[in-house]
Amino acid sequence: MNQTIVTTTDLNDKKCEILEIVFAYGSSSGGMFKTANPLEAYPKVRDQLAEAGTKIGADAVIGAHFDYRVASKQGCGGDTQAFEVFAYGTAVKFK
Repeated sequence: MNQTIVTTTDLNDKKCEILEIVFAYGSSSGGMFKTANPLEAYPKVRDQLAEAGTKIGADAVIGAHFDYRVASKQGCGGDTQAFEVFAYGTAVKFK
């Protein structure tokens, strides 16, 4: 099974049928000796969007939009950070 394409643009040269909007969420947490890493969170979320598209039979997720926030929490071992990524896009099937 091929993995669904994820793109932040439209596929203007392809005719497609819109299936539905798909969503994804992921994070990278820091700890005592590790900081939150966006380079870990973004690929995870992109892969989740592709997987969500594949599950419903999509060939691509177009117009993908990514957003993030940095969250921190105070605890006994000090402050911890999480880099959270949220994404959505339109799942489509090529005609």
